[in-house]
Amino acid sequence: MAFAGRLTRGLAKASRAPTVAAITRSQLRELGASCATRGIITSDRVFVGGKIPSLKAKFRSARGTTVKAFNWRAIEQKNPFSRHERRIKRQEQARVSREAGELRAPAPRYVAARAIVEPVRMPAPLPDPEFERIIGELQTLSARRQAREMAGAGAGQVAGCALAPERPPPE
Repeated sequence: MAFAGRLTRGLAKASRAPTVAAITRSQLRELGASCATRGIITSDRVFVGGKIPSLKAKFRSARGTTVKAFNWRAIEQKNPFSRHERRIKRQEQARVSREAGELRAPAPRYVAARAIVEPVRMPAPLPDPEFERIIGELQTLSARRQAREMAGAGAGQVAGCALAPERPPPE
């Protein structure tokens, strides 16, 4: 919806002569329809679960949408807003802002100001005596098991499994 609004406002500005009064909504609709019939503006409806007609679209549409595009080749012009040119302009603007001292590091997003100034310190939980007793028992049992395995490994056993007695080699 936002794209359609920007598009109609842009068409209104582009089609308005300096001496002409403001264009009405019906005239804008006619202008948009004529651009669509000439192939300047394309509008494809994608229903729920439909594949979005784009090379970059990885998923299907969850709610349904309308894919709108402006065909620059139809008016024999080059897109002034290509990704490369936008990146160059953004870098140039950042360089100018840095030189002027206006650019500063952005604040962390989605965090309240109080969380940045006064971080909340959680108190350490008090040890539960029953829990401590269970942990101690588990540690002693584990130590006993490891001692048994080590003693068995010295007698020819491997980590808790008994090996078959060795046979003499065949003659």
